[in-house]
Amino acid sequence: MRTHYLVLASCGVVIGLLGFGVWFAYAAGLHGLLIPLSLGLIFAVIFTHDEWCEAVKTHREKFKHPPFTTERG
Repeated sequence: MRTHYLVLASCGVVIGLLGFGVWFAYAAGLHGLLIPLSLGLIFAVIFTHDEWCEAVKTHREKFKHPPFTTERG
């Protein structure tokens, strides 16, 4: 039952973030900042893509477990 609440909470967070994104795009469009902010976001993603990939790789290696074996010794 606990997993059910985690799924509902995750859906709520995703819906909230999407709602904030829609509102932010609307507000930026009202002030004429949508295109400059979009270009800045695109360039930020392009320039930091390698760092994000490296961070994900080291995070996965950190939590990698050896395969389960029953052998001892």
